[in-house]
Amino acid sequence: MKALILAAGFGTRLRPISFFYPKPTIPVLGKPILHHILDYFLKYNINEIAINLHYQKEKITNCFYSYPNVDKFRVYFSEEYPEILLTAGAIKKCEEFLKNDHFFVLNGKIITNIDLRELKHFHIKRGNIATIVVKPNPDVERYPFSNVIFKNDKLIGFEKPSKDKKNYFFTGVQIFSPEIFKYIPEDKPLHTTTFLFPELIKEGKKVGVLVDTFSHWYEFSTPERYFENSFEIFNKNDMMNFTGENLNIGNRSSIKRSIIGNNVKIEDNVEIINSIVFGNNFFGSNSKVINSVILDGVEMENLTVEKKIISLLPMREIVEKKYTLKKGEEILYGRFLSRPLDI
Repeated sequence: MKALILAAGFGTRLRPISFFYPKPTIPVLGKPILHHILDYFLKYNINEIAINLHYQKEKITNCFYSYPNVDKFRVYFSEEYPEILLTAGAIKKCEEFLKNDHFFVLNGKIITNIDLRELKHFHIKRGNIATIVVKPNPDVERYPFSNVIFKNDKLIGFEKPSKDKKNYFFTGVQIFSPEIFKYIPEDKPLHTTTFLFPELIKEGKKVGVLVDTFSHWYEFSTPERYFENSFEIFNKNDMMNFTGENLNIGNRSSIKRSIIGNNVKIEDNVEIINSIVFGNNFFGSNSKVINSVILDGVEMENLTVEKKIISLLPMREIVEKKYTLKKGEEILYGRFLSRPLDI
């Protein structure tokens, strides 16, 4: 079988991380999300994949080709210009590559172990034209996703989540039959949830819903979810610390329960606690980092950072007035952007 990874989005809610990393390339415990997804597909012998591209496409293609087992995949890159085609439009644009069999579609911002064999069996046995995987949503404040309405394993629609009843959210894992292409117009930016699924239901086609309660599922569309879900995976692996290569630590310095990337230099009397450090960083004497995310290339000295994201200043976006500082954000040393982390 084949699969489509949705990777074209801007990651607006993930800024400032997404200024430097399109979502599929973000490192989670030292490995890009895309590499986690490719590992996942290989477990199911899925080695023919399409990846749709728009925002920072070169970083995504480079990330794909840096995968250690890239030679096991046949890839079709689907470039979307001048505009992003959204989920249904992305599927339609890959018709020639996907049309000969059932195929999976996966959001490029998630890490999961949802059973794709079970999903395929469920989909084919029930004769669905499309099947989505949902999970119970016990915390609508943490995950304010749309509630999926279904009955007898068939999709009815989507609504706002409510604290007063049991909610289910769509995981972004789905499977389609080739017949689906007849219902999607060409070259139009359309979503599956707001256009395609309602259209299929109106036409009397069966859109199935498979409820998953046991698999893990992590989504990384905001800085807060990136921080929390990275540490949830960290905890499941029972780690004390995760450190990359070329870590240099000075006297009276300590790293406690943190995720550290490659090429990090830490001088004397530095504490890094419960934080994520991407790599290529310098922490001068008397620095303290607590419950924070520090992106590539950040250098600091004699500074305490708590519940912050620190990145290089996205100069291009600011100069072109595509980004203005928001409440609580500040510029450090004239080179770095500091954003509050609401955790």
